[in-house]
Amino acid sequence: MTKSDRNLHDLSWCLSSASLISPREEDWNEPAWFNSVSLPREIEEPGKNSYKLGIRFEDIICNWIEATPDLELLSRNLPVHDGERTIGEFDLLVQHADQIEHWELAVKFYLGLNDQRQINNWFGPDPRDTLAAKFYRVRDHQLKLSEHPAAQSLLNENGWEINQTRAFMKGRLFHPYNAFCHGEFDYPREVNENHEKGWWITDTGFALQEDMKDGLFTILEKPFWLALITSDLERVVLSHSEIVRYLSREHNGSTLHIARLDSDLNETSRGFVVRSRWVSACGQEK
Repeated sequence: MTKSDRNLHDLSWCLSSASLISPREEDWNEPAWFNSVSLPREIEEPGKNSYKLGIRFEDIICNWIEATPDLELLSRNLPVHDGERTIGEFDLLVQHADQIEHWELAVKFYLGLNDQRQINNWFGPDPRDTLAAKFYRVRDHQLKLSEHPAAQSLLNENGWEINQTRAFMKGRLFHPYNAFCHGEFDYPREVNENHEKGWWITDTGFALQEDMKDGLFTILEKPFWLALITSDLERVVLSHSEIVRYLSREHNGSTLHIARLDSDLNETSRGFVVRSRWVSACGQEK
């Protein structure tokens, strides 16, 4: 798979994967036209900071907009200042047909602990990043930015009137391994029931898990956290015992993101192996 093919593979996932947030939530429901726009044959390579996942996601969406005749990117990351104070920024301002839309973009990955029906029990690989904080920040601040007088003044200066505000939040929720295997998924009411799913397990649990021991795996660096891994993508394939050794000797992080592969080296599932200090940092019991 070439870099261009991988970018289009990621773009397809960015557009067609399920939103993390339920369409019942106002401004989070993707319009019908969003997934009916044809994919381009190629898009520009994401920028030099695309190893940062949020920037890669935003670059891919922006490059898609630029390649789509029905869309025009009016502004990206436009800051709003109130005097010397920055009160926020518009992620994207997009012209679609005769409307100007404000889009907020996010790609997020959260692991559920304890009562996963509670939105505050979902944590990122960095435990300071939580689903609750992100959801409320986008809903209560970012999507309401155009209502602020300073934002209205800025929009008027450019001759723009926002007709629609949308949040596009993609990613995955990672459920405890046993629950994942049994298809038992608890999640908050704010979450889309069709959200993309993965699993998580402690490093001790991974080492002892019998049904993992004959598995093939690959470690996922951040640029590969979006679309599924396919056999035509060159990857380092590791056995269960090699992952265990890597965790014990070489990996100092609190979490390790891996994909499980079948014998043809296509991804069958993905998950996080976490250390006990990650669980402790979340303020939760195992």
